Amino acid sequence: MNHFTFSILRFAAFLLSIILAGYLIIIGKPILAPLIFSAFLAFLLKPYSAWLENRLGNRMWGVIISILSMLSVIFGLILLFGMQLGKIVGNFDDISRKLNEGLQQGFRLIGNLLGMRGSQVEDWLTNNLSSWADIPTQILTSGLGSSAYVLGSILLCLIFVFFLLLYRTSFYQFLLYQFDEDARKKGGLMMRKVVKITKEYLNGLLLVILILASLNTLGLYLIGIELALFWGILGACLAIIPYIGTALGGLLPAMYALANYGFTWHPLAVIIFYIFVQSIEGNIITPKVVGKSVRINPFVAILALLIGGALWGIAGMILALPIMAVIKIFMTNVELLQPVSELFRDDLYQREDVFREKYDDDRYRILNYFRRKE
Repeated sequence: MNHFTFSILRFAAFLLSIILAGYLIIIGKPILAPLIFSAFLAFLLKPYSAWLENRLGNRMWGVIISILSMLSVIFGLILLFGMQLGKIVGNFDDISRKLNEGLQQGFRLIGNLLGMRGSQVEDWLTNNLSSWADIPTQILTSGLGSSAYVLGSILLCLIFVFFLLLYRTSFYQFLLYQFDEDARKKGGLMMRKVVKITKEYLNGLLLVILILASLNTLGLYLIGIELALFWGILGACLAIIPYIGTALGGLLPAMYALANYGFTWHPLAVIIFYIFVQSIEGNIITPKVVGKSVRINPFVAILALLIGGALWGIAGMILALPIMAVIKIFMTNVELLQPVSELFRDDLYQREDVFREKYDDDRYRILNYFRRKE
């Protein structure tokens, strides 16, 4: 009869690996962040690049034309929205001031409803909100100040995309032949499945952002909010965060409307509109386009954002959720990690019995990873 004992060496090796990986992730940000961005872009461009390669009979030219096409679309969008972006940059101090006024009016109203005296509200606003409006300006200033770093990262990202697309078959073959002959077929099937689902997820996520940007912009324009395009795109990007993203995206235009129009129907209309958009996004758009199986629950999403922000700043927060979605897809296709992938699910609270019904087996228990046979 086989006996298993807990292995301190295995557990120590696991902890040491986690610490070393974390250290390498932190110091490797200048290279790893552009590389991961490039991998996601390569996933998105791969179908178009492969189509061009088949038409041209040359992979290198297919890759070059696909990257140039992407850059053309980006530059076209910049030119299309250049006037509004210029207006935003030119009036950034005024926008920041109006947002601060909106915050103050909102908190004064809340304070009055809670029965606080006017002097108490003013003191609290002075002590806590005086620097809030400076945060966007500081972000913009730091971004402009590090423009050389940003341009360098973009150039590095484009170089990585080029080589990832050009050498994609060689990279795939390298990974495939890390499996022995017996496991190669199963390993290749798993890799193809992960790649397929990842591409579908990224394409679906991009489509959701475009749909929400259109809905947000149209709704804000009809309400009469200035800079509707800017607020609409911002809200669409923030909507990547489950449940709370749309609320965060609607908070800024609501405060902006409050500062511009006061306590009229405009701020209320913005709030009602974003509640409506959030319900449509959470129940119809994202489940239909992205698929419910790869959605991340809010707890994991917020934790990923905090960790990503702590490690890599804004770049880490942008990459956090796509990385977690890819990790979840990978774990779903690895038997040993399938119970962990269940903890990522958006409908976790509806699947409380899945661990008892499906994963009550020794091969799924985490402690078994740190046991050795005697």
